[in-house]
Amino acid sequence: MKNVVIFEDNMGTINKIIAELALALDNVDIVYAVDLKAANSIVEKVILGEIKPDLIACDACLNLDSRVDTATLVTKMRSVFTGAILAISSNDSFNDQLIKAGASHKCHKDNAGTAIINLLGENIEVPTILSYNGMTLDFARREYILSLLHACLVNSDQMEKDINMLSEVVAMERNENAIKVVADVKAKISNLAKIEAGSEEHTTKLRQIRDDLITLYN
Repeated sequence: MKNVVIFEDNMGTINKIIAELALALDNVDIVYAVDLKAANSIVEKVILGEIKPDLIACDACLNLDSRVDTATLVTKMRSVFTGAILAISSNDSFNDQLIKAGASHKCHKDNAGTAIINLLGENIEVPTILSYNGMTLDFARREYILSLLHACLVNSDQMEKDINMLSEVVAMERNENAIKVVADVKAKISNLAKIEAGSEEHTTKLRQIRDDLITLYN
């Protein structure tokens, strides 16, 4: 039995791939998602080991505005999955972005079925890469900490985005101490909205956040 995961927003493309695999392979199980919500659910199951794919095929865009939105999903899966991840966008530059995020192979989506069949016939094992948005986890952690420190200084709305990015990075690093620190920082940032900006209490909270982040940077 071969297990294949497909992320593709065009049901016609999915049906074409399924038909091609059914003709070429005796026993194949296919799980697919056509939107980000369903794709994220599958990714979590892959990470938890509830789904054990032999190959993952991933389009670059699962939205309606033609921007790459699956790179983070690829990086998350690559942290635990050593098999082939095939980028199947019709846009080659989008495929290259998925390669940077952790995909091992790429092809035009019209050739996805053939590419999957060929890859399943090979014994492929790709070393897990510890990266996030094209950066090593260590570099990514430091980048988001610096960005967050700056956002704290200017009391920017960027704080919420940066802390969410940082949370994902430390989760991938599986550093329990860092995860706890980031969770604490996230709670403090959330509480900042309830405190008058410029007040002594607000300034104290910002200093606490800064000190916590500095411990994570080193």
